[in-house]
Amino acid sequence: MHTSPKPITKPAIDQWLEQWPTPEQEVERIRELRSYQVLDTLPEPQFDAITELASDICETEIALVSLIDTDRQWFKSKVGLKVNETSRNISICQYTIMGDDILEVNDTWESDLLRNNPLVTGDPRIRFYAGAPLKTKNGNKIGTLCVIDSKPKKLNSKQKKNLVALADQVVAQLELRQLAGREKELNEQKTRFVSLVSHQFRTPLTVILTNAELLKLICDESKNTESSQLEKHIGIVTDQARKMVRLMNDVLTFSRESPTRLARNPQIIDLMPLCDVLCEELNQIQSDGRKIEIKKSGNPKKVFADPQQISSALTNFLTNAFKYSSDRNPVLELSYEKGKVMILIRDEGVGIPEKDQPHLFRPFFRAHNVEDIPGTGLGLVIAKEYVEMNNGRLRVSSKQGKGTTVSILLPTMESREK
Repeated sequence: MHTSPKPITKPAIDQWLEQWPTPEQEVERIRELRSYQVLDTLPEPQFDAITELASDICETEIALVSLIDTDRQWFKSKVGLKVNETSRNISICQYTIMGDDILEVNDTWESDLLRNNPLVTGDPRIRFYAGAPLKTKNGNKIGTLCVIDSKPKKLNSKQKKNLVALADQVVAQLELRQLAGREKELNEQKTRFVSLVSHQFRTPLTVILTNAELLKLICDESKNTESSQLEKHIGIVTDQARKMVRLMNDVLTFSRESPTRLARNPQIIDLMPLCDVLCEELNQIQSDGRKIEIKKSGNPKKVFADPQQISSALTNFLTNAFKYSSDRNPVLELSYEKGKVMILIRDEGVGIPEKDQPHLFRPFFRAHNVEDIPGTGLGLVIAKEYVEMNNGRLRVSSKQGKGTTVSILLPTMESREK
């Protein structure tokens, strides 16, 4: 049965009214609230877990993450309440953000300020309220974590302590959410920038390559001393342009193909003809006449993998084998065993310093002994992602001055059929 509330002369909530923020403070508070870009977003489990816990710990019917906007309080998370927001001028949370500590109203009927509040006289019929301010690192209080009940009550010291701790967790989650949003925006900007720059470079490089090839054809038709000298310089221009194209392709691929966005199109493939074609293509573009030595052992079995990704990874490793060994032929070895195939790519080149080997798959990292050789430090990163996406394992062993061996282990169809 509804009884009349008992009036009191001086409500405890009056102390908060004395701390009403100045207009300048309110502008800064709203600015920081909106910088989180969280208003009017969908429910998220990390916030819902906090309100559920607050309701359980404080033994209340309702728990809310309430964000105080200019003219409303909007609930990022709610337990025991159906509405998404209420007017700010009738909210109790508007008083909580005026102080630094928990605001607890044990019985709203005993508060001259709250007894006639529509949220007290009507749904959800608030009799008990306790709220901890959501205080940012800049000192702004952007909202509250509050618990509400339709019966008068009082929190014990442990419940209050936990409510404050959970309020701190709400702020921490908001900051993590903000950081994730900024990182996503920066990545999108990086992708757009790299794509723009790469495409801007691609057109003039294509023109350079096309004209260099035309000039080479002209030189081939007129065999004389001058044309031989010209052909030599055309070859240099062509080689350098191709290097720039490869560098741009690495950067562009890395910028748009993070591990979460890589598209995979697996097929049943035979590695032997795939490797034969790759090696032939790479052999043809080596100006010094070096060739890849191919070795095969065991009973060939097919694999289930994306042929483009495997080809791209192998091309990267074989290109590196040529690039970092100046006078020896790289070796590609296919070794079939039961349920797996081992692909080894060996060179007798400069090798990798021991101190640099733990950082090989860090984006943009390059070993200290190859800084004068063109490269982006992205090829290995991308190739590793391709291998691992196709259920493979990758290992690199190297010794400075002796050479490098890349080992790729892939499961065969034999292992899938079991």
